[in-house]
Amino acid sequence: MVLWITVITVLVWILVPATPLSVYHECLPQGKWSRRWEGSHVEMTVWLTEGVMTDPEQSLLTFIMEPIGSSRPYNYDALYINRHQVKMVRVRNGHPDKSELSLSQPLPVGWAAFNLSSTSLTELWLLPHTKLVSLTTDMTIASLEIEGSNITVGCHHNVFGWKVSEGRAVTVPLPRRHRHYLSTYSNTASQPRLTLGNTTLQLGWDGSTLVDVTQYDNKYQRPLPAATEHHLVISCNSSYVEAVICNIEVNMI
Repeated sequence: MVLWITVITVLVWILVPATPLSVYHECLPQGKWSRRWEGSHVEMTVWLTEGVMTDPEQSLLTFIMEPIGSSRPYNYDALYINRHQVKMVRVRNGHPDKSELSLSQPLPVGWAAFNLSSTSLTELWLLPHTKLVSLTTDMTIASLEIEGSNITVGCHHNVFGWKVSEGRAVTVPLPRRHRHYLSTYSNTASQPRLTLGNTTLQLGWDGSTLVDVTQYDNKYQRPLPAATEHHLVISCNSSYVEAVICNIEVNMI
């Protein structure tokens, strides 16, 4: 799903029903995440895109770990995870040592949760119960960089938010065969466009609720009121030929 907004700041959420519209900074998905390493582990959620099925060698998720007192290109550990394999690179004093590990089961398509820990071992788990990597640790991690699709780290609130600004589109991944709760919010009046497949909705306001302006010959040109939650439900199912059919409705929560 692609969302276009023509005003400065809009946040978009996929929510569970009847959840207040609030989002935490750690629940804003991003393509690259980097921080100083703190504690013994990090938990993250990542979107494992379906498109990579056509190129099984393409990395879905990358981890770069740099040690205290050094950094790339001289000393670091890297994990490159694709659908069927983990490629491990350990660089010490500029000399790389590479290895590969085949996964017993291919990674799933859609949202997936991972846990990366580093104590006496560096371990990567596909949650809840699948260990992907276990390496002997010979360095103390100073920083961690993660690269993938729609990464969140430490988000435990079951609500993701995407910020849309300056008339640019943001793509919100939606699993098939699910009911999705989508909300928009802006500090100023807004006129968002929502594209799902080949269909684009221009959202407007009829004085009491959301409407698709294009269904009314552009009769309702009023923007959505500012500082107000506007809710939609997107229900998707796959037919017997694997075509995905989605219905979009106004949600009056």
